[in-house]
Amino acid sequence: MLIRNYAGKVVVQGGSVYVYGAGFSGSTKAWFGDSEAVVYDYDDGFIQVMAPKTVGILELYVGDSGTNRKFVGKVDVTDDTKRLALDNVADHPESDFEQNVCQSLLGLLPRGFSWYKGSDGLFSRLMLGIAGAVVELYRLIASYRTNISPTHTDSLAFFESEYRLPEEGVEYEGGDSEQSKKRLLEVYRKACKKGGCTIPYFKSVAALFGIEIEIYEYWKNPEFFAGVQDSPERLNFYWMIKQNISLGDVGVFNCKTKCNKPIRWWKRSAFEKLINASVPSHTRCLFAYVAKG
Repeated sequence: MLIRNYAGKVVVQGGSVYVYGAGFSGSTKAWFGDSEAVVYDYDDGFIQVMAPKTVGILELYVGDSGTNRKFVGKVDVTDDTKRLALDNVADHPESDFEQNVCQSLLGLLPRGFSWYKGSDGLFSRLMLGIAGAVVELYRLIASYRTNISPTHTDSLAFFESEYRLPEEGVEYEGGDSEQSKKRLLEVYRKACKKGGCTIPYFKSVAALFGIEIEIYEYWKNPEFFAGVQDSPERLNFYWMIKQNISLGDVGVFNCKTKCNKPIRWWKRSAFEKLINASVPSHTRCLFAYVAKG
């Protein structure tokens, strides 16, 4: 396996990092530090890796196993989409922008006494008026360019209406600025991410919740579905998301608990709602929790 370079030195949580080279395959894995990352897609010449929920400067590795891997480079994972580059929008200082445009327009005029370009002259005043219109047009285009970008837009309500956000199970916490940042992250996730009914996709959703999961399909791993009763032809459309849960998260039955409550019960409601909203209609997803600790 040969690694040439990678794209995505600054990437948003859940965003993609592309590693280019040769010799990548379905068995190629990736890690951020010691944590295994979700691999979205691959070809012989590239591998697409999902950035984790963790924010900070992380070391990216690619290889066949934890003991046989190569260092790719450092990736800056952020929760602020506005740190990403916005192409084709130049940053002009507000203070002298209009004067600079005016001088540029005056420079297009011919030389000579008849074309007096002093600040008190007719042409200077004329070009200053035209410059004002040019600057206003530039600002309008720059605003349009910014607001059509799902990483920098201020038109959150428009994007949320277009993508039917927030999805069931997604809740925004914190103050107004923190909620706006999280809403923009969801817009970015919905607008720029690959969907589908693949195992990497559902693992990527779990990773945004900070949850590590394993996925099993009945037709591949029927031993994980012991006790599930259904007709044989329907069982082939069952699949399971298995995840660990700390005993500290478990609700325990006590003397104040109502009799109709289970002795022990746990689930991650928000995560399950978001998954159920994406489950292919012809399948049935089961959630399995393994208590540890």
